[in-house]
Amino acid sequence: MGRARKRPAAAFLTLLLACFLFLASPAAAQPHPRLLGEWRENSSTAHPAFVSLGAAGGLVVVRNGYLEPSVVELAANGQKVWEYGPVQATAAWRLANGHTLICESGAPGPPAVPRVIEVTPAGQIVWEYRTKNRAAAPQYAQRLANGRTLITLPDRIVEVDQQGHQVWASRASFQRAVQGTRLANGHTLVVDRGLGAGGRVVELDAGGRPVWQYPDGPAALPLIDPIAASREDELTGIVDLGAARILTVDRAGKVVDAVGWQDVLASLPIANSWWAAVAPDGTIFLAASYTNGRSTILRIDGRQIRLYLNGKLVLPQNAPLLDQGQVLVPLREFTALLGGSLTWDEAAKQATVWGEKGPLIYTVGEPTALFNGREESLPGAPRLIAGTLFVPYAPLVEFLGAQASFEKTIPALYVSATAAGTEVEN
Repeated sequence: MGRARKRPAAAFLTLLLACFLFLASPAAAQPHPRLLGEWRENSSTAHPAFVSLGAAGGLVVVRNGYLEPSVVELAANGQKVWEYGPVQATAAWRLANGHTLICESGAPGPPAVPRVIEVTPAGQIVWEYRTKNRAAAPQYAQRLANGRTLITLPDRIVEVDQQGHQVWASRASFQRAVQGTRLANGHTLVVDRGLGAGGRVVELDAGGRPVWQYPDGPAALPLIDPIAASREDELTGIVDLGAARILTVDRAGKVVDAVGWQDVLASLPIANSWWAAVAPDGTIFLAASYTNGRSTILRIDGRQIRLYLNGKLVLPQNAPLLDQGQVLVPLREFTALLGGSLTWDEAAKQATVWGEKGPLIYTVGEPTALFNGREESLPGAPRLIAGTLFVPYAPLVEFLGAQASFEKTIPALYVSATAAGTEVEN
């Protein structure tokens, strides 16, 4: 049986949430501007498979693997304050009463059955709900205001009372449901990861029947691997782990906002991403593994700059970023977006943009550029990040005959152009 443990797990080091420690590595020499910090686990025997927000800025981390799998709570100062195990969990969530709700997969060892348990700080199990077999292992659980528990099973959502009696079940079936949450209107929002062909987010009414879903047609931006969703007012936020972004869609299925972290992943040798949790301030905590098998939790600045072209939101592979007070844009994508062309000289580390005004030449690390043969100062030096050259936006926009303004509070970059090129994915 699982138990609370005060001694540190052999493979688990301190996670510095307030100021993550950058370990010695090529990426650490010049980290991506949005990478606020990280924790790396030296052992490859376990990895953080699920992350949720704990108390006062901390994290609750599910660690799975063949050596000492556990659920660990980390305080905001990085200190480990609680641990429960051994347990191979699928999810863990801190309740308002200080207890922890854990979804257990049923391995390893006794009781060898999938279940949802409520565990006290002392490690005592005070409530338990078991399912019949590991094929029905619970993926997620939510304690409702009425004291019942909403449990996500791979093919359906069920609601059980304190005695473990099922009082509600979804009438829709799912391929691989991973999260079901009860909305304020009594409906239930379900995330179905699917089986290799993309996933969906479905809203069920009080009777368990579908009344809304995203994507809702071939024209909608597809979901690659959705893992979580939330509803605020009439907007639904969807964490798409496969696409490394968070989409916000309205009731009509239109994408009205997007925040991604693919640019951060491209700057690191990441092999797999396992889970992402979003803090109220927008900070993204990403559980991942490096190509060497070691695990990490990345702390990413969620204040990504949105890009609007002629009033329309566009989703470039590399979004504009804020670096030391300067707004930088990905040169190749931005040039194509505004109808220009670009050539790259690898030996000289120079990029040449071709427009109606002639050539514009950037050199990596140089705070000047050649505007049709005339040297002019730049607001900041071009920077090469994970193979992508970023440059200050204003001179490039002007050179390509467009106009732009930056709104810091959103943040967003608004570009107006009469002759735009091919738009990036939208």
